[in-house]
Order: sequence, then structure tokens, then C-alpha cells
Amino acid sequence: ARVAVAARKVCPRCATGLLRMHDRIRQTPYEYFRCTQGHGLFMGFAAFLRARTMLADYRMQRLARRAQETVVALREAGIPVLLLKGAAVGAMFGPTFRSRPMKDVDLLITESDVTRAQECLRATGWQEMDDPALRDLLQGHQHLTPFVDPTLEGLRLELHTRLLPRENTFA
Repeated sequence: ARVAVAARKVCPRCATGLLRMHDRIRQTPYEYFRCTQGHGLFMGFAAFLRARTMLADYRMQRLARRAQETVVALREAGIPVLLLKGAAVGAMFGPTFRSRPMKDVDLLITESDVTRAQECLRATGWQEMDDPALRDLLQGHQHLTPFVDPTLEGLRLELHTRLLPRENTFA
């Protein structure tokens, strides 16, 4: 018969005892178990889903806040900017992107503002992805090499200079 790891209270890899841990994401507490030998964290499926949902909610709020800060900085630098795709839809539903989860924010700028916009993004804490292969792949594409937020893994921002690739029949 299958017995949940937490019910046995031992690590399935090394059979050492698990420590009961308590944490909270924002104001919501959750419980999990940790192997004392570093083999991982264990929790019930409902607790896992609750923690994952809270983390996704936090990430969308953080992405929305970073997008707002960035748009303000670009506008203060005199760079016209327009939200695209998921960020534009998400912004219609409220100040956070909780109603429209996404992995990145897409901003449209003019080609003549690229250098100033990249400098502005760096000044607001974004870091350009250092991937020569990706940079080569995006050469002539409608968006530039993505920027990432080093404070929270997975938050990305893409600067677009056109809505569609030049070769697209609708461009």
C-alpha cells in the first residue's frame, strides 16, 4: 500500500527523519516537511497547489509592479511606450496581472529609441540576457534580446520595435 511521505515522516531517499516546517507566503501559512540531509521538501498535494498558486499570484503582482516602474521610467525619459499582448490585456483588468498570468511583459518602442530604452531598463534594474545565440536568432526580428529581473527568477521584459516581423504579410 502507498503511504504518503509526510505520514511516514522519513525521507524516501535516505530514510532519515523529516523536519516539520512552517512558512507563509504573504499572510497565508502552509506546512511542509524537509529532509535533514538536503534531499528536498515534501508536502501534501493540496498544500503544494496552495503554495504554487500563492507564488504565481506573487509573481504576477511583482511583474505588474516592475512593468509599471519601467513604463514610468521610459516615459520620464521621453520615450513613448505601449503595452502589448498579455500585459495590455492584464492592465485592463486591474493594477496587477493576477487575472491574466504571463511569463513576460512586451513593450513597443520606436526603433530610434532602442539605445535609450535599453539604458533606461538597465537603470531600473533589468539585465539583458547574455545569450549570443539568442541575440543572433533575434537579429532583424520584431523584438530585441529579452531583459530579466535578477531579483525574481523568470521575470522577463521584451522590447519590440514592430508589431510583426517585416516579412509578415500583415506588417
